[in-house]
Amino acid sequence: MAVTKQPDGRWLVSCRPQGTKGPHVRRVCKTRTEGVALERRLMNQKSASMDNALLSECVTTWFNYWGVNLKDGQSRKNKLDLMVAHIGDYRLSKLKPIHYLEFRKQRLTNGISPNTCNHDLVYLKTVFNKLIKNNLLTRNPFDGISPLKLDDYELAYLTNYQIKRLLVACRHSQNESLLPVVLLALSTGARWSEAERLTMSQVGYQNVTYSKTKNGKSRTVPISESLFKLLRSRIVIEDGRIFANCLAAFRSAVKRAKITLPRGQMSHVLRHTFASHLIMNGCDLVTLQKTLGHSDIKVTMRYAHLSPDHLKEVVSLNPIARIF
Repeated sequence: MAVTKQPDGRWLVSCRPQGTKGPHVRRVCKTRTEGVALERRLMNQKSASMDNALLSECVTTWFNYWGVNLKDGQSRKNKLDLMVAHIGDYRLSKLKPIHYLEFRKQRLTNGISPNTCNHDLVYLKTVFNKLIKNNLLTRNPFDGISPLKLDDYELAYLTNYQIKRLLVACRHSQNESLLPVVLLALSTGARWSEAERLTMSQVGYQNVTYSKTKNGKSRTVPISESLFKLLRSRIVIEDGRIFANCLAAFRSAVKRAKITLPRGQMSHVLRHTFASHLIMNGCDLVTLQKTLGHSDIKVTMRYAHLSPDHLKEVVSLNPIARIF
């Protein structure tokens, strides 16, 4: 969006009233004041019409212009459609915060976790904020709602003894992909989906490159020669993959190994185990951040307390260190 002066002294108004995917409108005015006023009118025309749209229409518009380009776009659209069905397909002029709060209250009553409810709120706010940013709406009806406060929880990781028991259980699995997938995850800190969907083209000489990751950035992680040979010995199956789906087999192996894990940390425990052992063995946080592919080091800081040197200054620098 811009109002720019032209060589002939007139002012060009250039904007997209329907957002980045909509038509590009250009108008010429005699003065800059006229141009700014025209731009404001053009950009507000669409906003006025959508401020009274149905909630479902907002979700559809968001998906058609932006959600369709996301890796999880269709999945998120399905979740939003379910939310609309439960909240009610109100017109935005009638939609109030209490409508979402009642929906969240019912979700919590039904046993849905506070973290999942916070994801619901983020998805809804994203729809409105995206439309507002592109001048399709003038307000977010849920803008004043805060996410639920979550208690910090400790990330579970496997001890060396538990790792050995788990690997024994994996070796006895009928799923031939299970053991190498677990070894790969424990060796590189891969998410389960990254390891399970590995293709032969991602295996370099003593390294693997994970692409199409959660944050969209590729990362390359070194591996041992023995693991490299194991991966190279695999037979390529459909879509270039070298492993079959084996998450169900992993759950069974964990059960046979008699390992109890916190709810929601089943497949992710391998990634947590990799990170935890690296830190306990002296790896620095920046190296761990790059290996795990975290965009923000604050996420990596969850493992800082496991470092041998973590907060060691507390002992030597506290007020009575030289007295007692």
